[in-house]
Amino acid sequence: MAEQSKLKIMNLKTDDSGKNAELTLYGDIGDSFWEDISSKRLVQDLENLDVENITLNISSNGGGTTAAIAISNALKRHKARVIANIDGIVASAATIITSACDVVRMPKNALFMIHNPWTIAMGEEKDFEKMAETLSKVKNSIIETYIDKTGMNKEKLSELMDKESWFSANEAKEYGFVDEIIENTDMEIIGNKILSHGLVFNMTKFKNFKISNNSNVNNKNEEDVIVNEKEFMEKYPDLYDEIVNKAKEIGKTEERNRIEELENFGVDSEIISRAKFKEPKNLSEIALDLANEMKNKMSEPAGNIPESTPKIEDYRNQNPPLGTMPNNGVEKTQAEKDKEEADKILAFANKGGIK
Repeated sequence: MAEQSKLKIMNLKTDDSGKNAELTLYGDIGDSFWEDISSKRLVQDLENLDVENITLNISSNGGGTTAAIAISNALKRHKARVIANIDGIVASAATIITSACDVVRMPKNALFMIHNPWTIAMGEEKDFEKMAETLSKVKNSIIETYIDKTGMNKEKLSELMDKESWFSANEAKEYGFVDEIIENTDMEIIGNKILSHGLVFNMTKFKNFKISNNSNVNNKNEEDVIVNEKEFMEKYPDLYDEIVNKAKEIGKTEERNRIEELENFGVDSEIISRAKFKEPKNLSEIALDLANEMKNKMSEPAGNIPESTPKIEDYRNQNPPLGTMPNNGVEKTQAEKDKEEADKILAFANKGGIK
């Protein structure tokens, strides 16, 4: 087969006839450096792919909702007939991708799960209200994709998502998410982890992860669980080396990004200096400490700072934005510098993302 593009666990290949393609997606979905399935890369590859049939092999416990929607829409737009094979687990955002396929085949021992989109957010009341509104819109978008695949009504799908519903192959077919049931795939469950096709999926983030009602899943008893690193290395040497090497690369990249983020934040603080090396922390972990430090600093009396100096809670609605006021060539006062730093901290604290 002629290889078109290749990543470690995201492969796209075409056969010699040029009419058929095989797409393999194993791992986390998203466009961050630590995630495995890049929607940006894949959408571009699909746009350049001229074939009649696409076979999708997928095993994923989810990831970024927006990335999954982008991949789903790219598959829907493509002229090819798309057949999906669930190679272990399809959960969360990964179900958005399979729901865009013409035919979905699920092994007897595989797992399928749908739930509500979730996120992490910071801010005041209006920020959380806005995020709740955004999550509701994202959920409705996902439901529309499910409706196209299953034919179920919106109310029933919403109820299933609210419950974080796990399905066996028979259940997934009954609800319309799956079209065919096939023989068992390479998958086993050890405690709260799923091992499938050389990958380890950590299921602790899912509140209702249960497999007792699915007798086809190869679930290990406690006495069969690998209890230490040596046993795991002896039983899965290739997988052990792969995990160690990947962890080293991720660790290097994360540490480099952590330092760079702290240095580029542009706030002169002892808290940031300590967070770089003495007490290693991410910017998000020290955001509250920075905000409190700035609040205390600006509440302290100073001879050259007028009593009318705004407090940190007044900065959110300042117009024009902090730092844009002209100073007519006069050097900024310490109070002005403090306000700029406080604004940066507040702006950072309001960031969030959807999963």
